[in-house]
Amino acid sequence: FLAGLRELDLPRNDLGADGLRELLAAPWVKQLERLNLAGNGLTAADLPSPAELPRAVALDLSDNLLGPVPLAGWLSRLDTLRLE
Repeated sequence: FLAGLRELDLPRNDLGADGLRELLAAPWVKQLERLNLAGNGLTAADLPSPAELPRAVALDLSDNLLGPVPLAGWLSRLDTLRLE
């Protein structure tokens, strides 16, 4: 069932770094094309790498505690990126 999942909305779920790491460890996550992680208390150090989400074209990281975000690997791949 989850292997066919392409979009996942998890705004304001208080995932934090540990919850995000657990999520990213799931094998089906690599199939996601759209991921909404808005308002989960994440910092720039917590963010997934492009290799962890190889099919992602949309990423919502708004309402987190990001500060400066290293986006070099993401910019050429994403159609949509929300940071605010």
